[in-house]
Amino acid sequence: MPMDNMEINLRMVQSHCIKIMEDIDKLCRKFEIRYSLTGGSVIGAYLYNGFIPWDDDIDIMMLREDYEKFLKICKTELPNNYSIHNFENGKDKTILFSKVVDENTTLVEQKSGGRRVVEGIFVDITVFDKFPRNKIGRFYYSCLCKAVQCCIDRGKENDKFFETLFKNICRFMIKGYENRFYNFVKRQFMEYESNSYDYTELFAGFTIPYRPELFNEYMDILFEGKLFMIVKDYISYLETRYGKREFYREKKPGDAPHHLVYADCNRPYKEYGRV
Repeated sequence: MPMDNMEINLRMVQSHCIKIMEDIDKLCRKFEIRYSLTGGSVIGAYLYNGFIPWDDDIDIMMLREDYEKFLKICKTELPNNYSIHNFENGKDKTILFSKVVDENTTLVEQKSGGRRVVEGIFVDITVFDKFPRNKIGRFYYSCLCKAVQCCIDRGKENDKFFETLFKNICRFMIKGYENRFYNFVKRQFMEYESNSYDYTELFAGFTIPYRPELFNEYMDILFEGKLFMIVKDYISYLETRYGKREFYREKKPGDAPHHLVYADCNRPYKEYGRV
């Protein structure tokens, strides 16, 4: 088994993420699929024209229609060394969104509960679904979201008593039918037809509502010398996501991707651990 390289060459991992992102961007532009940088990648683009200095991955989002189109196209158009990992295809039972993974690389991460996950370097693709504005609809969809999260293996959780009880009941009821339940919940979101809705990342476990007009216009933004798509009003996105407008702060000694254990851009992760 290879020794853990605790002094990770963070820049190496970042550079490889850019390579994956370039290929995703090329595919999306070819087939007219809209996406946007999201989460910490927006903060990085806004403050540094690239990664937050201590960040190790790229996050993008798509609305459900573009997301499903992208997954369908990837079956035939994705470069041979890449693959989609998600709950649906069984390659990653810990997430309900997707990752584009380079199969010829190795990335070892330390997850909660001390669990180690070995996979290739990746780019996260989260999906935004319609979220009703009325209280009853939001309660129903939020419950569906919490229930479908019980399908995945998240490791050790530190929930409150009633949250733990709810999840245990859900796990008992859907045990053995996780895939069917996931598809049922997905259809509920895809078939929502009311004109009164916001968008949110329910399948990523978030219920923050974003106004729909935020996703009407996209633009290109400089990210590590490359142009990637982002929602045009990304400042409003940041204010909605994080509840603030100021994001800059000095780097502190503890600002590092502490969950990273090992990385290798030239060795397939399926060979990790072999002599």
